[in-house]
Amino acid sequence: MFVTTYSHARPDKHIFAKNSPPPRNLYLRKEHIARDQSQILVKPYGGPLSKTDYRVTYEAGGPLFAISGCRYNQDRKCREVRDASGLPMFDIHRKAGIGFFSWVVAMPGTKPSEAIIGKATPGGFGGSGLMTFWFKCGDEEHTLSLQKHGHVMTFFDVFQTSSGRRIGEIRESAPHSQKLALRQSSHGKCRPAWDIILMPGLDMALMAALSVIVSEWHFKTD
Repeated sequence: MFVTTYSHARPDKHIFAKNSPPPRNLYLRKEHIARDQSQILVKPYGGPLSKTDYRVTYEAGGPLFAISGCRYNQDRKCREVRDASGLPMFDIHRKAGIGFFSWVVAMPGTKPSEAIIGKATPGGFGGSGLMTFWFKCGDEEHTLSLQKHGHVMTFFDVFQTSSGRRIGEIRESAPHSQKLALRQSSHGKCRPAWDIILMPGLDMALMAALSVIVSEWHFKTD
C-alpha cells in the first residue's frame, strides 16, 4: 500500500533537498540554539487569560517556551514569548496592510515600531505559499524563506536565503492536533499543532515563533 509522506507531497525541485546546518548560527536568542538535529512541538491550548496560547516543548515533553495569545481585558494586542522560567524573550505583533498582514518581532514590552528584531512578510500571488522572514542575528541581518507544501496536511520548508540551504521544517502534526484543517473551509476554525525539525545552529525560539506566524497566516487564526 502506498502511503503519502511529506517528501512525496513536495512538487518541485526541493523534493530531493536534504536538511543542512546553516554556515553560521542563526538566532533571535542565543540561549536556545540547537546543538544537534532536533525536533520540538508547538501545541495550542486555552489558558485562563487567553484561549489562543501555545506551549512549546521538547520532543520528549519537557517545557521549552510559552507563547501567549492576546490577553483578556488588556490593551496590548500582541503575543508574548517567554522561556520555561517565565522570563520574557520577545513579542510578536500582527500588523494590517493593504490586503494582507505582516508580523513584527520586537523586544519584550516595546511598541511594534520600536526595537524590531524580525519581520515576516507574505510574498507571491495566487496562493504561492511563500513567506520571507528578515531578522537581526547579533550584528548581522539574515533572511529566511518559507515554502508551503501539501494539500491535505500542510508543511513548510525553511530555507536560508543566502546559502539556499534547507535548515528546518514546520509540519502540521496529526498526532497532537485536536482537529485538522483538511478542507480550506475549515481554515480559521482550528489551530493545528506543529512538529518542528531544525538543524544544528538554528534557534528553537526563532522556529517556534515562525510556526505561530505561519499558523495565523495560512489558517487565518488569531
